[in-house]
Amino acid sequence: MTSLYNIDFIYTCGLVFMGLFLVLGATDGIYFHLIKYRLHTKDESLFEHRIHSTRGILLGICGALLFSNILTRDLVTGLVALSAVVVMDLALEIVDIYVEKESRATMGGISQTEMVLHVFASSFRMAGLVMLTIVASNREFSEMISLLGLAASAAAMLIGAMGFAPVKSGSKSGRLHPRRSSPLTGSGEALASGSSLPSTPR
Repeated sequence: MTSLYNIDFIYTCGLVFMGLFLVLGATDGIYFHLIKYRLHTKDESLFEHRIHSTRGILLGICGALLFSNILTRDLVTGLVALSAVVVMDLALEIVDIYVEKESRATMGGISQTEMVLHVFASSFRMAGLVMLTIVASNREFSEMISLLGLAASAAAMLIGAMGFAPVKSGSKSGRLHPRRSSPLTGSGEALASGSSLPSTPR
């Protein structure tokens, strides 16, 4: 029977959990945030989008600290740095929860499917992070795993930084659902613009 304290077993489980997190995180970030809701194009959702981008950068920093093998060379410094990044990420996650209600108000709020996805993604991320931290504290990752991990970390930081690129034009909720003009509202708009209404024959 495999011991729960076997470092190889912990290593395998950590990679599995992080892999599951990356799949769910990509689904959430690409499909829900960018494709379905297009948070980056809406003024009321831009702050939430920036929070997600910042968390992407922090995730990349966590990966860089883990896969650079700094924990095996200087355990205290590595753990302090890693803990600081994790605390910042958790703080942003709490802020994200608070701003989502207002950010998604014009979209009917956050869907139950996305909420469930968030729960599983967060659980997988923390489980994977803890397990890989245990492994990184006991032995160095192989050169290939280190290179792959650092490349993925750099990609996460790059994608996160791209989230701060200026958007050509934001769209508020009112622009997404243009109001249909009735004869009365059309007349009101015509009066407001100074144009004359057609005269009614007497």
